[in-house]
Amino acid sequence: MDNRDAATRREQRALKISVAAALFFALLGFGFALLTHSQAILLDGIFSLVGLGVSLLTLFVARLVELPGDDTFPFGYAHFEPMLNVFKSLIMVTICAFALIGAISSILQGGNTLTAGIAIIYALIATIGSAILAFYMHRTSRQTASTLIAVDAKAWLLDAVISAAVLLTFVGMYLLRDTIWSHYLPYIDPGLVAALVVLTLPVPLKVLRDNIREVISMAPAKPLQDAIHQQVLASLKGQEYEDIRLRILKQGRLIIVFTEIVLGSDYVLETAATLDRIRARMAEHLQKYDSNVEIKAVFMGDPNWAE
Repeated sequence: MDNRDAATRREQRALKISVAAALFFALLGFGFALLTHSQAILLDGIFSLVGLGVSLLTLFVARLVELPGDDTFPFGYAHFEPMLNVFKSLIMVTICAFALIGAISSILQGGNTLTAGIAIIYALIATIGSAILAFYMHRTSRQTASTLIAVDAKAWLLDAVISAAVLLTFVGMYLLRDTIWSHYLPYIDPGLVAALVVLTLPVPLKVLRDNIREVISMAPAKPLQDAIHQQVLASLKGQEYEDIRLRILKQGRLIIVFTEIVLGSDYVLETAATLDRIRARMAEHLQKYDSNVEIKAVFMGDPNWAE
């Protein structure tokens, strides 16, 4: 329990830092967007503002999923985690769609002129800050096995990539301002937004694909199924049984393993404690693999009960 509590505290601390950072970058983005008239910076600011709202919701959900089951949700609140991740990814996809429409409209209307020198300052701050946060959130997600933080890390990485691309573009615009290419400058900002949307859209789409599987209770990815299966077989080494059936459900950080063990009609059961010892060995192996695994094991003699 101590390790679980420590992981929860780390998760909560990381999410609070994410909330504070999202607020800072949202204010920074909107402020610099007004100064520079840049659509790319405005897009970055909108991402940060939406990130702020989602981070606050994430902080609430992270506390919720730690609660035990009750009369309303007898199997606990773990399913809220993938639901939130689906919500996050849908918001990101929607923002990307509107940004792409706005960028195309701007290009068709002749583009827009911005102050590249000031924009470079913003892009430099945003790139360094987002990269630091992406690294911190990624490291914390590995320490806590939190999918909420893992998605947050991807969002900050997306922000860092966008900001880095904006930085390089603004530097290029600054260098081209007095050249024969200067008449193309109004098109660079909306063109950059369109390019960034196309390049970054696969990230939220992947998050959406992975988490929608958990929301509708599909089987988890094959590598996870194989790893769980190997752990269960290892725990049953030396144990007499005829067959074993596994059903695995993943919801956020929680992995539930439903195990049906066919002992055979001739199996002689001495006491119920024998079954408890088998179950305890299985739980021990699975907990070493992932502390968020819960096992539900049933034993039977007739294989028809495992159908």
